[in-house]
Amino acid sequence: MVPEITVRLPDHTLNRLSAIGGGWRPSSDDTASDRDPDFDSVIVIWDTRATDLATGEAVWIGYGDGLAEFRETRQTYFSMQIDAAINRGHRNVFKHEWGHSVLFYFDAIGTSPIPPVDNHADALQYVNCHTCQYYDWQDETLANPIPNSIYNNESGFTHDYYSGETATADEPSRCLGIPPEAWALGGPVSHSGNRDEEEALRFTSVPATDAMQGAPYSYAISAEDPELDAITITAPVKPDWLILVDNGDGTAGLSGAPGNADVGENPVQLVASDPYGLTAEQAFTITVANVNDAPEFASVPVTEATEGSGYSYTITILDPDSDAVMIMTPTVPFWLTLTDIGNNTATLTGTPTGAEVGDHAVELQAKEAPPAPGLVATQPFVITVTAAPEGPVITLIGDATVTLNEGGAFNDPGATASDLQDGDLTDQIIVDSPVNVDVPATTRSRTRSRTAPATGRKPSAR
Repeated sequence: MVPEITVRLPDHTLNRLSAIGGGWRPSSDDTASDRDPDFDSVIVIWDTRATDLATGEAVWIGYGDGLAEFRETRQTYFSMQIDAAINRGHRNVFKHEWGHSVLFYFDAIGTSPIPPVDNHADALQYVNCHTCQYYDWQDETLANPIPNSIYNNESGFTHDYYSGETATADEPSRCLGIPPEAWALGGPVSHSGNRDEEEALRFTSVPATDAMQGAPYSYAISAEDPELDAITITAPVKPDWLILVDNGDGTAGLSGAPGNADVGENPVQLVASDPYGLTAEQAFTITVANVNDAPEFASVPVTEATEGSGYSYTITILDPDSDAVMIMTPTVPFWLTLTDIGNNTATLTGTPTGAEVGDHAVELQAKEAPPAPGLVATQPFVITVTAAPEGPVITLIGDATVTLNEGGAFNDPGATASDLQDGDLTDQIIVDSPVNVDVPATTRSRTRSRTAPATGRKPSAR
């Protein structure tokens, strides 16, 4: 069997490597996004020549000519450096590493005899199982083919283990390698283009595509891989109200509760992937049905007022469905007036008198206007009216009325002044209209510098 080879050149540089033995190599994980699952085997040829950015010196960062990975029955994989693939004039590294990956596959499915063939061998370890002839343990070149050598296409060690015709020297008649019966199973195929849909990684669950605003949504997700690989489920596209929980066993849960802002179509994309870069996608749309919501008070009430001063509260209503709203006052004191100014706003205004000092219960009501269903929101609160501050009081010391003799002497005993707001105001008393004891029947009074009720002393001269 001669394999068919397709050569592809990625449109970007290699940007990930895995460390190994003091060097580096591109592992199957590093190249997962570039590997095509429709191929049986993948061979990555890479350039190990690099430049140290710190020193500008040329460096070699590889490790060995080539490396194959044990991947059981999955897509086979090995990497090899470009020098071994192109510049040495032979295909031996290619044959050796691909031989590793192919042998790994057939060993995994149990179609190779035990012990398996190990192509890390020496000249006296293997023979042809029909002729019992040892192999010519040399590396041939394209310009100088060597019959029966290690890598000759027509005969030799590599040819024989691909044909199931090699044997260990101690059991020369026991044929090992990959017999035609094994190749008849399809070769090292894990995700071949020849496989039908029933054999591919796929979602087995059907998504729930309807949801209701405010109600819980749930979708139990399941996916399967015929190769029994571990499956990871992600959601590259989903609305914020949904939460994905991957259970790590090929199942996951998608759940959440949509809000009013989520009404309408919500696209979702789920991706199931295995450790080797193979994926399956499930894209769908969740349609969230609207549920009418009650209006809400967006404004905070003013709860304090002062006797004799104007009170004002601007009321604002928010309706999630943009319905028109009627604003009413089922409970309100008589000194307040509600004015609906449209656009779901209103004002509550008034001026309390001294009779209204104390607490006043208020209840506002916002109701959806037709044709909406008429859902209602209420806002109860209490307005506390406090008394206005009182003016200062002047208190005379001594009698309020004093009789003097004309031309006599008068010594004013004084007065005190205070109010609830400022406390003692005695030093702010102003005396005007002083008494002239030489003029009969004159008076004088005491006042403070601001308007205030006062008790005045009225001396009279006679």
